[in-house]
Amino acid sequence: MSHLVHRLILLILALGIGLLTGLFGQWMTGDDAWFLALPAAVAIAWFRVADTHPCTRASCLTPNSPVPNKKPAAGLPPTTSS
Repeated sequence: MSHLVHRLILLILALGIGLLTGLFGQWMTGDDAWFLALPAAVAIAWFRVADTHPCTRASCLTPNSPVPNKKPAAGLPPTTSS
């Protein structure tokens, strides 16, 4: 299964869990604040799938990035350190 499909399934599950929690909490207490579980579930799921490593690899950095570029990206001229 591709990474995108995995992430979409997790998003749908997070939305479902948040919605069910909101509905159950509202049914039990009558308070609509339980629907704040929906964005909370999405945020928790985001921590599960968010991976910053691909964004910090040297091959992904541009010459103008603040991190030194050890290996230029394809098609870009090598940078010189000053």
